[in-house]
Amino acid sequence: MKLRNRFLLVGFGVVVFLVATPILVLFTRGYQVDWANHRFVKTGVFVVKTLPTKAVVYLDNKKIKGNTPETIRFVLPGDYDVRVEKDGYQSWTKRLHIQAQLATWINFDRDFITLFKSQTQSLESASANFSSISKNGGELAYVHNDLLYIYNVSNQTTQNLGDISGNSLPYTFSSNLEWTNATQVLALFSQNKPPITFDPKTIQKVISDGKYLLIVSNGQIFTSKDNNLKFIDKQITGAALDGENLWYIQNRTLKQYNLRTESVATVLENLSPSSIASITRGDGNTFLILDNSLYTINDGLEKIYDGVNFANYDTSAHKLLFANNNEVLVYNPAQKNTELIVRSISPVTHPLLNSYTGYVFFVNENKIKAIELDGRDHRNVYTIQNLTDSNSNFTLNSEGSVLTIFSDSKVESFSIR
Repeated sequence: MKLRNRFLLVGFGVVVFLVATPILVLFTRGYQVDWANHRFVKTGVFVVKTLPTKAVVYLDNKKIKGNTPETIRFVLPGDYDVRVEKDGYQSWTKRLHIQAQLATWINFDRDFITLFKSQTQSLESASANFSSISKNGGELAYVHNDLLYIYNVSNQTTQNLGDISGNSLPYTFSSNLEWTNATQVLALFSQNKPPITFDPKTIQKVISDGKYLLIVSNGQIFTSKDNNLKFIDKQITGAALDGENLWYIQNRTLKQYNLRTESVATVLENLSPSSIASITRGDGNTFLILDNSLYTINDGLEKIYDGVNFANYDTSAHKLLFANNNEVLVYNPAQKNTELIVRSISPVTHPLLNSYTGYVFFVNENKIKAIELDGRDHRNVYTIQNLTDSNSNFTLNSEGSVLTIFSDSKVESFSIR
């Protein structure tokens, strides 16, 4: 090769090096060319994890190479339509923003995005004459041919607790029983039958956790002790059992009665006047519904929301789920903020928060639906299962993978994700 050509080749190499090296450095540092504005810009990252895995991700309808879990690098700043799809599952969509030098987690504040099956799979079913869900949602009691069965929601196993036809109110599972720990409750009923000195038809509520038994009748509350009913108080408008403590409202006073020491303490006086009241406890928090207004107790009584007929505290999410006929909301006691999850012109019933999946489940238009807690852009809403019986209720295992629908005629479970 001639000397002149060698110099030209070396010079060309130097030019390529001088041009290419800065570009490569910028590329490795996360810069990309913004052709629309003719400039280099710092890029961002999309991180997406799903359950189940191996889902496909689309950004602005462009399929991304690789399946979830996936980290999508070198994304130009801006807004993107994100779609996640998997065969046999309902798709997930959201419009999200990418910022330079930052990672945007598609599964916001969670370990994964939950994908629900397009068609649920029936797992098992049983006939029933009566059914009742425990207060914590972990057990389902149902009666068939006088036999009491307890279905464990977590592991989908069923236990036959025997014939309860000889039991009578309040010593049986019935519609006015608020219970947890079914086996212990039934044993307590069998071992401890104090005489009822009043008409059993006046019993408004029976509360038992298998250790303590409480009966509310005509505004009076009793506990069972030494096979006798011990009178606690009267003019009761609301009561709840939390461990060894009975919380109840008498007139305009909230009281706490320790069932072990039999001592009573005044928690708060001068409550808002109410003829109907309920108490919800969770993580040391106390919530009251007084004539359809929801309150929490801090230094005093603080109103959260008006027009409330349901409240349930989720200890795994550390949040209060509450609702009326057309709305479902979530209250965070740590941040003291309320978030609207669902609003519908048609009735919304049986709301249930499942923190593992990140969804609130509810019944609307004779369908069980799920709406995500992630409120960025919009909340994905899915129809999980159609109901054939308008009187049905439902529960979920803690992982939100098995849906159990129950009524006074049938109990059936489904795989939903």
